[in-house]
Amino acid sequence: MTQGDVYKVQLRRHLNQTQWGFQLAGGANYNMPFFIKKVTPNSIAAKHGMAAGDAVLRIGNTIANGLSHNQAKMEVIRAGNELDFILQKGAIDLTNPAYQCGAGDTVDDSGAQFEGTLRHTEGPVSGHPGHAASNVQSRSFRILQMQLSEEEHAAQAQQPAK
Repeated sequence: MTQGDVYKVQLRRHLNQTQWGFQLAGGANYNMPFFIKKVTPNSIAAKHGMAAGDAVLRIGNTIANGLSHNQAKMEVIRAGNELDFILQKGAIDLTNPAYQCGAGDTVDDSGAQFEGTLRHTEGPVSGHPGHAASNVQSRSFRILQMQLSEEEHAAQAQQPAK
């Protein structure tokens, strides 16, 4: 894969405690595109070829452009143990001081042509169909989801009536 290629990554884990191993930065509230700021060596993200400087075009089925940083984090959390991205390889020049701000968080929960699809599964796979706790939501998830809903309602209330 070369710089500028658009590709899809499908991250999978069996336990919520297993971190994805990437740091997401940017967002509409920072006036910059979303990008991967850091990837932990030997992490799930690293094993998929994700790298610092990759631009995030989609998180799941959601277009990343225009999302606030918190909205993007919520998309990652909502994905649970099956997180998909559409990325553009090396699209962000991390030597540019504009991209070296503190606009990054580790977001782990403790129409383009794709050049390739990478899929990797961590840990042993159960012989039983479905995830054992597929409908279980952590308290953290419910609190973050509630906060996001409150932010969305506040933003709508501030918009002038038409």
